[in-house]
Amino acid sequence: MMGKLKKKSVYRTMLRIHFLIVGGGISGLTFATALQRVGHQVTVLEKDKCLRQISGACRLAPNMSKILYNWGLEDEVRSIAIKSESLSILLYESGEILGHHHWDEEVLKETQGEFLFARHSDLRKLLYDAAISCGARVRMNTSVESIDPDKRTVTLQSGEVLHADVIIGADGPSGMTRRGIHGMIEEPKQGRLKMFSTTVSSDLLLRHPELSYVCAQNNTMFNWFGNGQSVLGFPVGDGSEFAMYIYGPNDDCRGSWGKPALGHDLEAMLSTAEPRLRKLGKLAYPSTCVSIEEYPHLEQWVHKNGRLVVIGDAAHPLPVRKICTAISFIFR
Repeated sequence: MMGKLKKKSVYRTMLRIHFLIVGGGISGLTFATALQRVGHQVTVLEKDKCLRQISGACRLAPNMSKILYNWGLEDEVRSIAIKSESLSILLYESGEILGHHHWDEEVLKETQGEFLFARHSDLRKLLYDAAISCGARVRMNTSVESIDPDKRTVTLQSGEVLHADVIIGADGPSGMTRRGIHGMIEEPKQGRLKMFSTTVSSDLLLRHPELSYVCAQNNTMFNWFGNGQSVLGFPVGDGSEFAMYIYGPNDDCRGSWGKPALGHDLEAMLSTAEPRLRKLGKLAYPSTCVSIEEYPHLEQWVHKNGRLVVIGDAAHPLPVRKICTAISFIFR
């Protein structure tokens, strides 16, 4: 059960504003907590039926964990996350270790946070509980049909019309609110990369001596870099799983976060990897595969009338060109 968020020294607003947040992912729920805890009225609209709709893992940088700690959620965060202590860089094709970096404790103290690894669903549940404990209302299984920034209304697929003072878009790069900023539907360009997200049981890894090294260094993040391909791996939760993000050339990927990918597609992606990486792929749980698409740059994140604003991936999707450049040319 989520305890009450820390109230000490929290500024309370003198003017209570009603916010409608479209999207109950990480950014939407975090924003809901931030607004509700200082006294605003917040309603979150989320299309998913349950919080565990998206599988896989995530990383929390110090600038995020610092905020959660300041909110009084340090114990809750530590219960679902592993503290990262170091980074190992390896060659994708051979497994040769290129370097090892340990995070400097003095630097982390200055940031007032930590690098953490967690399951995406665990972090989302923690933020959901935090928002609810502050008094925010979260409506699951609620899909948006249209948005009118001028009238400050959101029409649901059920026909219900909701009014607010401000509408916040946290519904991703292809969501309804992003197009509401500039009044047109964007056609994303298929990116050069696709990404598999998957996990492997640590118990299963320990049965294979050549793979146990990723468990032996329990607080390490691994980066394998190759020509046009890359893998990022790290432990999650209580260390019972090893999560992987696998990047490679996009051959017209049509997958989604909610649809399991085919196992032979993942094996094909890892066909040029070192033997241990290929074995990790064979042992992995069912994965998801998504295309990393390119969206036009938004000149403004706020609607001209000031009553609609986009945040998170809706405002600034993953910078595909930078990722492609790094993977294509590092260690070539």
